[in-house]
Amino acid sequence: MNGYTDASREAKRYHFIAPVLIMLCSLFVDVKLEVEESVDGNEVHANGHFEFVFTRGKTKICIVEAKKNDFDQGKAQALIGCEAVADRESLYVVTDFMKWHLYRCGENSILLDSSTLSAKSEELDIGSMRDVCEMIYGAFSDHEEECKK
Repeated sequence: MNGYTDASREAKRYHFIAPVLIMLCSLFVDVKLEVEESVDGNEVHANGHFEFVFTRGKTKICIVEAKKNDFDQGKAQALIGCEAVADRESLYVVTDFMKWHLYRCGENSILLDSSTLSAKSEELDIGSMRDVCEMIYGAFSDHEEECKK
């Protein structure tokens, strides 16, 4: 693997994604991080498989790795999972480590936020990492506030 710029080998990519999620998890006292999680639908007969799942109260953030950098396939997998857990509050992330897409499933719409890490040579830009973390942290925090209303 040529530093961060070639995150194309899935086994290695997984090891880049996990520390970001573990760090985010440590920012909340009441978050549980699960690995290789399957979620069954209560209302819809569909199953969602996610590489990682954050759970905080009634809210879940389900993370899908974009296999072979195929974001369309990752989005499809996330949206099937969205249907499976439609009766719960959920957000979805599709990532290949360099690109991070966050989906929020509303009643009549799906909203997309995205952030991309940048790297020069073998060095990751810390500012872009901060942007990714703020996007996910903010979504989790905002979503929890909305659920309390």
